[in-house]
Amino acid sequence: MNIKNAPAGEAVATCTKAGAATGKNSEWTLHCDTNQNGIVDAGETVQENSLMSKKCKIKATIDCGGVAPPDTSCDFLADVQAANTDAIVTCVEDLGKTEHMQCEDSDGNVLSTSTGKKKVLLKWVVASCGGNGGGGGGGGGVDTDCNFLANVQAANTDVVVTCIADNGKIEEMQCADQDGNVLSTFEGKSKKLLKWVVSSECSTGGGGGGGGGGGGNPTCFCEAETANFVDIQCIATNTWSCTGTNGQTIEFKTNKANKCGKVVNKSKCAKNAKKNANKNNNKNNNKKNGK
Repeated sequence: MNIKNAPAGEAVATCTKAGAATGKNSEWTLHCDTNQNGIVDAGETVQENSLMSKKCKIKATIDCGGVAPPDTSCDFLADVQAANTDAIVTCVEDLGKTEHMQCEDSDGNVLSTSTGKKKVLLKWVVASCGGNGGGGGGGGGVDTDCNFLANVQAANTDVVVTCIADNGKIEEMQCADQDGNVLSTFEGKSKKLLKWVVSSECSTGGGGGGGGGGGGNPTCFCEAETANFVDIQCIATNTWSCTGTNGQTIEFKTNKANKCGKVVNKSKCAKNAKKNANKNNNKNNNKKNGK
């Protein structure tokens, strides 16, 4: 876009000198027509003699200083729609390298939304836009075996999390309530997915998903590794509380099951003396026995 931040109807581009049949070397006037009267008035932003190069591109740009309407002319729309003819796909906004789309069923009910490049959107429309839509993509080759799924599901057992697509470093998942009603879809790396699944987007209203409010028992990674801590308690999803070495109650998180040892070693929780004594005795016995 050569005319930026122009409210609807204010962006005007006028060809003032013809060039080649392809448009190359034609000259254009770019104009922010604030009062939309079709002419350049005093105080209105204008850029004259803007030369068009190959592929109908003009290097010059102007800024109208307003709020531009979203570009709803997605370049990938035709291909994405063709991949699943059982759903109605619409362009929400063309964001440049990525595009934001929405799919609906024939009754106008929104099924899903997604933002991404063409490859991601083609996988999304087959996997998320209707159970009978997959045939449009010929199976699509969508990888629905997400590596992060087990950890994400464990972070919120009040919802049902499913893998929509494994896109390599990032994965797309969907959370639904126990009746199968879709609450949200999200795409990201493991850390972001773990935050998403315990957020309000995947809340069933019972409070268990966010670890907050008495609608279910929260679950935490690293239960065995933290068992030795004084007054240890899982108070929210992957959030523990304990009595610290200073006698105060402290909290810490265990967001990754494979990082338990590291988190526990850094924790400032006090440890039960009896268990520590047993641990030390075991070490001493092992030394005596030459182990």
